[in-house]
Amino acid sequence: MSKKKPRQKKTSSSVPRTPADALEGRERVAAERTESEDTARWWREVVESIVIAVVLAVVFRAFEAEAFVIPTGSMAPTLQGRHKELRCEQCNYMFRSGDSEDSPQVAAVTCPECRYVTRINPKNADQASFSGDRILVNKWLYEFKDPERWDVIVFKFPGSGKQNYIKRLVGLPGEQLMVRHGDVFVRTGEDQPFTITRKPADKLPHIMQTVHDSNFVPESLIQAGWPARWSGVGDGDASWEGSANQSTFTLTESTSGTAWLRYLHAVPDDQQWAQVENSLSVTGMEHAPSLITDYYENNDVIFMNGRRNMTPYGHFWVGDIALECEIQVQDGTGVLALDIVEAGRHHTCEINVADGSATLKISNGSYLFDAGTDGEEIAELTADTAVRGPGSYDVRYANVDDQLLLWINNRLVTWQANGQPHHATYQAPEDERPVWSAEDPGDLRPIGVGGRGLTLTVKDLRVLRDVYYVATDGFDEYLVSKMDSYRILRSPEDWSTTELFDKRNAVYFPAQGVLGPDEFFPMGDNSPFSKDARLWTDDNRYGADGQLDPVPGYVRRDLLIGKAFMVYWPHPWNLGGRLPIIPNVQRMKRIR
Repeated sequence: MSKKKPRQKKTSSSVPRTPADALEGRERVAAERTESEDTARWWREVVESIVIAVVLAVVFRAFEAEAFVIPTGSMAPTLQGRHKELRCEQCNYMFRSGDSEDSPQVAAVTCPECRYVTRINPKNADQASFSGDRILVNKWLYEFKDPERWDVIVFKFPGSGKQNYIKRLVGLPGEQLMVRHGDVFVRTGEDQPFTITRKPADKLPHIMQTVHDSNFVPESLIQAGWPARWSGVGDGDASWEGSANQSTFTLTESTSGTAWLRYLHAVPDDQQWAQVENSLSVTGMEHAPSLITDYYENNDVIFMNGRRNMTPYGHFWVGDIALECEIQVQDGTGVLALDIVEAGRHHTCEINVADGSATLKISNGSYLFDAGTDGEEIAELTADTAVRGPGSYDVRYANVDDQLLLWINNRLVTWQANGQPHHATYQAPEDERPVWSAEDPGDLRPIGVGGRGLTLTVKDLRVLRDVYYVATDGFDEYLVSKMDSYRILRSPEDWSTTELFDKRNAVYFPAQGVLGPDEFFPMGDNSPFSKDARLWTDDNRYGADGQLDPVPGYVRRDLLIGKAFMVYWPHPWNLGGRLPIIPNVQRMKRIR
């Protein structure tokens, strides 16, 4: 009887296993076990990280930062409440208009660039309303430092401890405020003079609002014969040549005098737009350029009931303005000039392109800057700039809060007087009015770019204006009708004689004395549509005991929640009703 051979285990190789093979197998099992442990460890770390993140988020929210949603347009355009964001079908400018839930349904909105009215189709998803900006607020900052003027603060409304407000801090403890001609003045006692409050240079570009952008001129207006906003004026006017779309201007000839390119604030009204839409010329119609005013794109909406939220032209003259542009110097070693006019004063900056040296004068030196540390009167300031020879330069020049500021390539220029730094400040007269004459258009053409001995191109021209704080404590600043102010703002021959500018109001907060040690005065950037401390004392209400409970015209320190520091989630895009989760990344920003 034959014996069965023992069955051999099959292997993947005909080569017999060795001790080394056994060792390799043990290592492979150990490696697989280690990989499994690594995977488990990875998942455990992920879960732990998520738990820690959630705990930190809760702690961060409770003790450091908290998210808020902006409900209204009282801080527009700095912060957006519920609004619509549309692109004008005439000039292609993207703009935002308010759409408060408390107001009737919006039927139409107005483009701030060309004043074209766009009708709203409720079925058009691209015209739908967006919720307000979502912001982050630093809740601990004011535990370690005092709030600063111009901070954007979040606080509990003094009349209701449950309602959050967001405004810009303007008045500080120990101060009395005077709001006058759009500016804010403060003093620390009745025996002290009022001095103007100036916005910091790092905040100002973020607070100012666009009046005009040369990249958005409607072709239809050009074809209909509407006058160009920018054109040559005075000596060498023939030297400036504009592009067909009025966005770029070139100085092609060198002249003995300064060749000026100046801005004219001419915006069409509804009647003129009706002419343009019917392919009719507006050449024979009255164009009536206006002063720059406190027009707010957020406010110019038309409701279903036919009511317009504000005039499409603004109400008050704004003399605090700025210019932004790109200047390309092609040839020459002459002078680049910038000019801003307010109340007939020419605030002129001249830059020698050969070496970058700049001079600053007011009305050719006849109007003086604030005295320096040595007490001497100053008629001229000087500075070194980066404008040297041919090249491209980004320029911003501003006359705001009785101060002249110049940026070259986004860097602030430092002015000097007699070898000492100077803030380029001056004292404006108390009662100012716009000035115009046949020889000098003055405030009718308030911004100019000029060249002498240069060949240059100017593009991306933008006109901006400062916030105009309306002097109101419940009453209009002008004691005249809006139509009267609209007519006068467009009638330069009447500026020297009208009573309109004499009737501008001045209001004081508090009416007597100063703010207490822990009392702060906030106002909204959208001044005419902000329910802020200027009006709270009229918002008295009855408490639970039936007694009148007046609302104070200030915010106590204990009601401060914190400082708003970031828009972390602006509205998402509709994209034709699809994917309404893509954020408007361009508006994610630090709050200034």
